[in-house]
Amino acid sequence: MKLTALVLAGLLPIAAGLMPMAAALSALAAPTQQAPKQQTPQQQDPTQQTQRGQAQEQKPASKVEESKTSGRRATVIFLRHAEALPRTDGNQNPNLSDLGKARAQLEAKTLAAAGITRIFATELQRTQQTATPLAELLGLKIEQYRARSSKAFTNTLRGLKDGEVAVVIGHSNTVPVMVKALGGTLKDLDKKGYLPDTQHDRMIVQVLSSAKSDEAMNALQTLDLRIN
Repeated sequence: MKLTALVLAGLLPIAAGLMPMAAALSALAAPTQQAPKQQTPQQQDPTQQTQRGQAQEQKPASKVEESKTSGRRATVIFLRHAEALPRTDGNQNPNLSDLGKARAQLEAKTLAAAGITRIFATELQRTQQTATPLAELLGLKIEQYRARSSKAFTNTLRGLKDGEVAVVIGHSNTVPVMVKALGGTLKDLDKKGYLPDTQHDRMIVQVLSSAKSDEAMNALQTLDLRIN
């Protein structure tokens, strides 16, 4: 699927909002209680007025309790780093090529209106440089995670706040690992289970959810897209 910036800008808020919408529908479907007839001040008993005041004082506490049990939704966008210069014996951490720099700029423009709140990239030059145009455009810092600890890093993603949209820049071998660890699946991988070496345009979007706010989130939906 080929996406322009306008299409993507519309897609991500919708994806992130799928489950809150379902929750709202469930609330509408729930049986409602008919409100009792209100009494005039002359008809109200002083004891009832006191009880009502106590109930009003306790209302904020019930809201706090409700917030602890309500669900949580977040969106994660996985990208492989853009095209890099060849690795050599003297440099195993190359910079992006000119083509890669152009792709990083394209990705930044494409994701500019997607409501990004956090950007993660590994410690290597090619992922940091892929993330930089987007970070500069949005005024966000790049949060670093170690490439060798990508699977463990998914615990951070499971702990994202409700409504957050995170971009994660990884590698051909680490992106599938993270997607799977969160409960998603990918097709069109090579024999090793990696993203094919020539593919730098894939964008995997995962909508994460949890039934309760204090529970770790897992993938509710996984979309495998292209940025061209």
